[in-house]
Amino acid sequence: MINSTKITLDRARLEEQGKNRIGDAGQSYRELYQSRIQQQENLSKKLRETQKLVKENHDVNLEQANMFRDLRKILAFKLKVLRTEVSGETEEGGEKDNREGRRRRQMFLTMI
Repeated sequence: MINSTKITLDRARLEEQGKNRIGDAGQSYRELYQSRIQQQENLSKKLRETQKLVKENHDVNLEQANMFRDLRKILAFKLKVLRTEVSGETEEGGEKDNREGRRRRQMFLTMI
């Protein structure tokens, strides 16, 4: 125990004198830990800012998600109606009706 305390004390003296350097940059333990603490504090600050933005925009984003869900429902219904309309026209027969149905379907599909 006395031996480990002596080693720790020797390391502290060397570091205090600037002779105990570690890593590629030749930093002391104090410098190393201070730089890591600073990095973590910066990261924490960025995360808090991001969290603040998310909280501020939550209601707007939720409203937009609801609008997109409604839009999908509308488009699905339009597609269903168009398919029903096209199948009804082809059952009635006639080349003109069939061409008109294909034209409508192409026009609708290009809108999607």
